[in-house]
Amino acid sequence: MREPISKLAYSVEEFAHVVGLSRNHAYALVRGGEVRAVKAGSRWIIPIKAVERWLEGQESRDTSSKV
Repeated sequence: MREPISKLAYSVEEFAHVVGLSRNHAYALVRGGEVRAVKAGSRWIIPIKAVERWLEGQESRDTSSKV
């Protein structure tokens, strides 16, 4: 029996859902280069690692603004 394959990337819609953003805001982050994404045909694919790095950046931004 094969082991399930874990996801390596999200669609923009999945990214928006996972991090709690609107679809439009998620697309704006991708288009603005704030979240690293790969264009695959007509779709944007966001690597899981890119989501993790973006979240870590948001966390450090929040922490530094409270100092």
